[in-house]
Amino acid sequence: MTGATGLIGQSVCARLAADGHVVVGASRGRHPSSFGAVSQWVRVDFGQADAPEAWLPHLHGVDAVVNCVGVLQDNAREDTAAAHASGAAALFRACAAAGVRRVVHFSAIGVDRHQASAFPPASSRATGR
Repeated sequence: MTGATGLIGQSVCARLAADGHVVVGASRGRHPSSFGAVSQWVRVDFGQADAPEAWLPHLHGVDAVVNCVGVLQDNAREDTAAAHASGAAALFRACAAAGVRRVVHFSAIGVDRHQASAFPPASSRATGR
């Protein structure tokens, strides 16, 4: 579970753990010691993990990956391109290389079609234009 300490990630972790899944949480910062839904923590920053090799060591024995990483805007700590494009792409390529057959990707990008965004509309992403 990437983005395990975020708003959506925490809820998904809790549900997966409640359903009996072993959850490995990944986040860029310190891991909360009181976060009982996660069995194991991995510290990975999407802003730094822009190649599959950064993810491969963490995918051994993993059956599925749930990506809940997201940022709302660029600032000194957050990089939207890394969170929503290069970091996610590196994770997905690593999943393919490691044989992880199930990847769930949560994203709010494009939810409000009328709000300005640095990301292309979903229709152009799907067609590659």
